[in-house]
Amino acid sequence: MTLMRLTSISLLILLLITSCKKPESEVTTLGAWEKATTFMSNEAHQDFQRLLREENTDPREVRLGIALTLISKQPRVASNLNNAERILLQLVQENAHDEVGKTARLALGRYHQTQAQTQNLDLAMDYYRQLFEEHPQSLQGQHGFANLAMLTLTPQLTSDELFPGRLAELEAQAQRLTFPSAELMFQLAVGTACAFRKLEPEALIRNFSLAADSEFLDSRRKSDCLVIAGNTALRIGNFAEANRLFSRFVKEFPRDARNFTIQKMLNEINIPLENIPPDLP
Repeated sequence: MTLMRLTSISLLILLLITSCKKPESEVTTLGAWEKATTFMSNEAHQDFQRLLREENTDPREVRLGIALTLISKQPRVASNLNNAERILLQLVQENAHDEVGKTARLALGRYHQTQAQTQNLDLAMDYYRQLFEEHPQSLQGQHGFANLAMLTLTPQLTSDELFPGRLAELEAQAQRLTFPSAELMFQLAVGTACAFRKLEPEALIRNFSLAADSEFLDSRRKSDCLVIAGNTALRIGNFAEANRLFSRFVKEFPRDARNFTIQKMLNEINIPLENIPPDLP
């Protein structure tokens, strides 16, 4: 589970929400978005280029599709990336606050975080921060906040000494999140940061436990969350929580290769106190 993979959740969801348009163009436009979200970027790009010439489509939505598929289409070349950024900036300049504009702003943040030839984390964070400040109730704004949290908690931006305070501030702000996908992104960002930096184990347990409840999380990462949170609980002596998390893992993932080891750990956790031999003198 890497921090980089977390940012892809935003666009995989957002690419679909902008497609509720007129019935006569919905199927074609939705088909292009479906190709884009299933990594058929070259084919999707061709579809959006054709849609741009049709009269019954939303040109801003189509241009958004062109920009996003320019970023991901193969082969990746500088001219495509530059054109994609130019289109996204134009969309924001035209209207920064409609669905397309908000999605373009989120995409620009991700572009400068992971996709541009020269990474610019300060600019990416500015896009995420402003989007959440201006549209805290929107899906795009809340995904922007989750990405902002992910970057904020990296060692490059927050020292070990400042980590607990920054984390507390972010968790307080996260109370405003209402979209399950944004909540999941935040929980994974916090849990991953805590695990990577070996800091704030209780926050790791709390957030990975919540992430494991999400319907958006695939089974492999859900099992990973349970194992990492369970091991962390065991390490800090929270045996009741370790028992709960490991028991859930054994029940939900009986075919997982780690099941035997986890079951053995569960048996050790649950040894009655009277059966534990006294310390040797």
